[in-house]
Amino acid sequence: MTNWRIKNRYDKTFVDAERVGQTNWTYHGEMNEDFQPNGLGAMYIDGQYIRGGYWINGKIADEDKLPKEEYDKRVNEIVNRRYNKRKVMSDRLFIFDTTLRDGEQVPGCQLNTVEKIQVAKQLEALGVDVIEAGFPISSPGDFNSVVEISKAVTWPTICALTRAIERDIDVAAQALRFAKRKRIHTGIGTSDAHIRYKFNSSREEIIERAVAAVRYARRYTDDVEFYAEDAGRTDNEYLARVVEAVITAGATVVNIPDTTGYCLPSEYGAKIKYLMEHVDNIDKAIISTHCHNDLGMATANTIAGIMNGARQVEVTINGIGER
Repeated sequence: MTNWRIKNRYDKTFVDAERVGQTNWTYHGEMNEDFQPNGLGAMYIDGQYIRGGYWINGKIADEDKLPKEEYDKRVNEIVNRRYNKRKVMSDRLFIFDTTLRDGEQVPGCQLNTVEKIQVAKQLEALGVDVIEAGFPISSPGDFNSVVEISKAVTWPTICALTRAIERDIDVAAQALRFAKRKRIHTGIGTSDAHIRYKFNSSREEIIERAVAAVRYARRYTDDVEFYAEDAGRTDNEYLARVVEAVITAGATVVNIPDTTGYCLPSEYGAKIKYLMEHVDNIDKAIISTHCHNDLGMATANTIAGIMNGARQVEVTINGIGER
């Protein structure tokens, strides 16, 4: 019997494993209780697909072998079934980890692509739902990191950040082309300070740009998250208008960031509650928290958001972030 070393376990049966004594041989798929390939799985040598299909206790018959395209299709069907089963659980809390994007902005932190892949694999092993892998248009390094992380992990959704600019979205979609499940995270500032001084714009024009960005991103993927930058300082009535408009345009997740770490827990919780009660189509999307820690309130604000209806939390390992 071949011995395998388990590298990552995704549920009771699906694993990443390497063959003991031959570390260039790896296996991804289902195993039995004796840790033998058993069910849908594939073997790789130096990362290259060798054979995949349906195994029975460590052996694969010729009639059960699949070309890589068909194997990937079968795996995606399993992934999507499990993901859709999760989505119908309305009270399930989704974990969105942004260590590799927002967390990397901590002063003095600079991860290369290999290091980012190592972190991403550990996040996958922890069971996070979404990994925000980078801001692809910001640099060639960030673009390449999103590409390679998309190849390296299987179960989490891989997310790429953009501004509400078509070129940003095009580049993000290109970076995500290898992701088994992808999300584009686009958005724009909604506070009066951002509208007036950052964009030299108006409230109505910001809504138009937000809607246009979401619709454009939906050309590439059905999973689009919208962020209302500086939502913490955006008045609730206008914020509700923005949220309703982007959900109508196709946003599946709406992120309510306390960008400047401005809110107290009572304020942030009340903001989420207001949206839950005043956005007519709020049931069509998941509301997400994204809280900064300038006043030491990020954890308390996140919990207040959950208590008032948010069902995704955007977090980093050890709370690292840009400030």
